[in-house]
Amino acid sequence: MSFIRKILHSLNLHPLKLQKRWRSLSQILHIIRGDVTDLQELLQYLVQVHKRVMVLSRDRYDPLDTESIEDSFAYLTSKTDTLKVWVVNYAERTGIRINLFFNLSTQSDHLFNNLMEPSDSLASAW
Repeated sequence: MSFIRKILHSLNLHPLKLQKRWRSLSQILHIIRGDVTDLQELLQYLVQVHKRVMVLSRDRYDPLDTESIEDSFAYLTSKTDTLKVWVVNYAERTGIRINLFFNLSTQSDHLFNNLMEPSDSLASAW
């Protein structure tokens, strides 16, 4: 049993279960990233609509109210931008973990296969 598998086994974590969990997390993060991107587009649209309404209304609203609305849009935009950065960051980290597990399992399988193949010196001895 390889060193990594011994560690995972001691933690009661099976590599296939871990890989499924990482892939599930990756899918969830991908969905969240799409939702946040949609939210960013909707906020940009709302900001544009608000600006057009303010131009068309021509001083019918109190400037303090319109400034408060603009500040709220700026706050929401900032929060969604920050959320997207975090989601993209975690999605990339999850992808790295998936690749790490895949590479470790490939190396482990390769080492196991090399150990199981008869060597040339044994074959010539027969």
